[in-house]
Amino acid sequence: MTDFLIAASLFLIALTVDSPKLRCFPIAIDPSPFPKRSKIAIFDCSACAIQEVLRFYKCSNESGASGNHLWKRFPPDIQEILIVLFHSQYKPLEKSRKKFPVPIYQSKVGNTFRDWTKNWFYSLLQKIKKESPFKLFHACSVIIKYDLNCTLFLLPHLVVHALLDSTEIEKNEICTELLTVLRHSEQSSTIDDLCHLSSQIVFSVVDHLTKWIHHYQNEISLKTSGRSLGPRLSQDKSFHSINICLSSIPQILLAKSAFACQAYARSLMHLEKHLKEFPDQLGNSISFIQVLFTYS
Repeated sequence: MTDFLIAASLFLIALTVDSPKLRCFPIAIDPSPFPKRSKIAIFDCSACAIQEVLRFYKCSNESGASGNHLWKRFPPDIQEILIVLFHSQYKPLEKSRKKFPVPIYQSKVGNTFRDWTKNWFYSLLQKIKKESPFKLFHACSVIIKYDLNCTLFLLPHLVVHALLDSTEIEKNEICTELLTVLRHSEQSSTIDDLCHLSSQIVFSVVDHLTKWIHHYQNEISLKTSGRSLGPRLSQDKSFHSINICLSSIPQILLAKSAFACQAYARSLMHLEKHLKEFPDQLGNSISFIQVLFTYS
C-alpha cells in the first residue's frame, strides 16, 4: 500500500488548484465555473484529503520516524507543498449511510457519467468494513464530488477492497453494476458519452482485477516454494472474492462491448481469451471475427 500513498498523494496534489494555503500550482480542476464559495470549498477539500492520507500513513519529515522513509520518496518540490499539512486541522465530515439502487448505472443517481462514478464510489465505500482501507478511501472521498480524475484513479482500487471486504450480496451488487454497463454498451445501437465512458471504467476495473489476481498468485507461489497452487488458492477467501467476480464477466461480453466502443484491440484480446476458454465456440464466432478484423 505504500506505493498507493505516493500515487494517491500526487494525484490529490495534482488536482489542487492554486491556493495561498497550499502554495500549489498543478491544475486538474478548473475552478472558473464554480462560484467563489465553491472555489474555497475545492481548496479546503483538496487540502483535507491530502492531510488525511498523510496522517493515515503516518508520513513524517522527522528523521527516524516510522513514516520518514515515505516522506523521502517525495521530490523536494512536493515536500514543500505537503509539509504545511502536517499541522493543519481539517476535519472531514462523516457521511450518513445511504441506500443506493442496484444497479446505480442509468438510475436517477447514475444517469450522467459524473453522477454514476461519484455515487458508485460512495456505494463501494459503504461496503468496506475494515478500518484501515475505509479510512484511506474515506479520506479521499471528500474531493470526489469536485474532481473526476481522482475518482477514476481510485475506483479500481476501491473495487478490489470492496470485493475483499463485502458480503456475498454486496459482491453480487458489484458484479451486477459491472455487467449492466457492459450489456448496455453491447446492446446499444448508438454509444453515448455515459455508455462509452462508463464502459472504459469497467475495462479499467477488469484490468486491475486481472493484475491483482496475477500478483496474488505470484505471492502465493513464492510462499508455497513451487508446490501446487490449486489447493492453496481454492481455500483462499481473498483470491476467491476477486476471481469469482472476474469469472462472472464473460470474455465474449467484454469483446462485444469493447467493439461497440471502438476499442478494437481490446475486443480482439477478449475474443481470443473467450475462444481459448471455449474453443468449440469458434464456429459461432466467425461472423464477429470477420467484422472485427475489418476494423482491426
